[in-house]
Amino acid sequence: HNDQLLANVTTSVHTLYKISRKLHQHSVSCEVSNKVGTSKKTQMLQVLYRPVFRILPRDVMAETGTEVTLRCDVDSNPPSSITWLRHGSDKILGSGSELRVVVESATAGVYVCVAAVRGFPQLEGRLRLLVKGPPTIVSAGEQRGRMGDTVNLECNTVSIPSPIRVTWTYNGKEIDLSDPRYAVVEDRQGEGLRNVLVIRDAVSHDFGAYNCSVVNEYGVARKQIRLNEETGRVPVVLVAGGVTVLLVMAVGLSSLFFCNKRQPEGK
Repeated sequence: HNDQLLANVTTSVHTLYKISRKLHQHSVSCEVSNKVGTSKKTQMLQVLYRPVFRILPRDVMAETGTEVTLRCDVDSNPPSSITWLRHGSDKILGSGSELRVVVESATAGVYVCVAAVRGFPQLEGRLRLLVKGPPTIVSAGEQRGRMGDTVNLECNTVSIPSPIRVTWTYNGKEIDLSDPRYAVVEDRQGEGLRNVLVIRDAVSHDFGAYNCSVVNEYGVARKQIRLNEETGRVPVVLVAGGVTVLLVMAVGLSSLFFCNKRQPEGK
């Protein structure tokens, strides 16, 4: 086997167990000797196996107007038939291990490559085509918090590539993060960034209009986010109790009026 002698194998038939894709195209030789001479026969192993990714499909980020190549690098025997589709569509966009796409908003999204080999399950891979550009802020324009509580103001953004800087301002001044009352917490998820301004022990002058600015290498996005004070509500039980008292008083007055009306005049 690949010029390595298999010890203790002297029979005319040899069985290979636990065949794997690693043995594909390896050589196996049989050598026979007698007094007259030696004869040798070599055979290449042909192992049939299902499709697997050599390299997992990777997301592609590019600028509008550029042409990119999406790749689906699959290994199988026999070779796979590969087709490309958009996620959620049955329309075939192309075939083969590569697909060329011109980047624009209409072509951005999720692409699926499907590798098929007869006799084996299909293999599907997904990747995203992402358009580089200025960030977009997707947070709510009005958020709420309670006086005396720790308040969180969220500035959520989608940015390709990732933001270079996120800045909070209030009344025209940048928030001083060296002040122990303030802190910023960030959470990155794919192309999304959740930036939270934490305000501890909120007081009256903390409520108002803040500005969040997000910068990446393609531009800047700004959004005003108003922090409104969340006032307490009158408990429903108290309201219901008040209504009950009013009803009792109303019934009592009605009864008194009725009794007075029925009482005969004194002679």
